[in-house]
Amino acid sequence: MKRFISILLLIALPAPGVSAFEFVLGQGTGMGNGLLLSHSSPSMLLSAPSGGLYQNEWRVETGFNRQFDMSEFDQVFVAAGGRWKKVLSAIGFSQFGEGDLYSERIAKLSLGWQEQLVSIGLTGSVLMASFGGHYGNLSAASFGVGVGFRKHPYYAAVSADNLTSPRLERGSPRIEPNYATYFEYVSSRSMSVVGRMTFQNRETPQFAIGQRIVLGRGGSLLWGFSTAPIQFGGGVDLAIKESTISYTVSYHPVLGLSHTVAVSYGSKLPKAGGDEFK
Repeated sequence: MKRFISILLLIALPAPGVSAFEFVLGQGTGMGNGLLLSHSSPSMLLSAPSGGLYQNEWRVETGFNRQFDMSEFDQVFVAAGGRWKKVLSAIGFSQFGEGDLYSERIAKLSLGWQEQLVSIGLTGSVLMASFGGHYGNLSAASFGVGVGFRKHPYYAAVSADNLTSPRLERGSPRIEPNYATYFEYVSSRSMSVVGRMTFQNRETPQFAIGQRIVLGRGGSLLWGFSTAPIQFGGGVDLAIKESTISYTVSYHPVLGLSHTVAVSYGSKLPKAGGDEFK
């Protein structure tokens, strides 16, 4: 019975990948899918290629997401990103769903150029959809662009994805372009407020707000709220040397809880107060 309900939900709800080649975020679930533009994770760079990293920084991130406590909606991902001089890059792979029912595989690449005040970037995406072993696989590819503005404590980014409006097959509906605007205000070294606005043709605009509060040297607290559909989120980060473990949840009033666990590891971060972002 639960499997049958899952199939109905999969048909009724927009799947994360099909709607916009959307890549799962390690921390985003807890902040309404808002982004930390001041210091982005690899998965965030795949959503906004104009995010920011420190000079010569690299990070690897992997995670697991279960939507609405249903294994049929499980999603796993791995992503890596880094910055060499002024060049930003990230690559990631994710899988959503089950192979014998319905599954999506997404491969995404971003490449950007980060100046002190402005950053720009491009993304390329490939989506492969499978409907079980009795049907053939479908695929589509597209690209996106992004522009960012950085003037501490204000950060903003605009991204446009699916600009070619691809189809999974001839005659199928086009995957409409997706436009998003992200904001971040860093009120202190211990707190960031993030916001997001997302627009897509024939879809209700989505709005979100969230916050990251650093509780000490070893952790931080996350919360968020998003619309269309209305969801509440929260979570925690735990930093251990150069590693970060994140656990975030979101709550849909009808469908229930979604969980995300992510782990990232990378180069040692510089001390505060430097000019590492230049």
